[in-house]
Amino acid sequence: MNLQQLQAYIAYRRKAKHRKGHGVHSPFMYELVRSVFWAKKTTDEPRNKQERIVERLSVFCHKYGLLLIQVQNTNDLNFYKENCIVILARPRTNMELWHSLVENENTRVTADCWKLGLALAVPHLQKQNYTLII
Repeated sequence: MNLQQLQAYIAYRRKAKHRKGHGVHSPFMYELVRSVFWAKKTTDEPRNKQERIVERLSVFCHKYGLLLIQVQNTNDLNFYKENCIVILARPRTNMELWHSLVENENTRVTADCWKLGLALAVPHLQKQNYTLII
């Protein structure tokens, strides 16, 4: 990790206030944090943390009838609409894409998890940006 990355990580940790769902007032987001990021690992889940989160997120989306989209470039945003969750791996390496997700008219909630970014286009949620520790 170079000095610039270290400074960015320190800034992230200072800003991150929501650990294990504490301080997340939306019941929907609280359930997402607890069931996706902080659920106990089972034996049949992947060992890799990001793969495990994506798998849990797909189960969560299925439960609520949401579409899960993994984006890697701005062309993937063509499918971004209401009732979906977008997952972006390493948002700091693709800041332009992350900012376009944050500023998108469909985005209601964003969750910055350092190595993972989520943008939720769920109409009943209030506009909110979270910085989560996972």
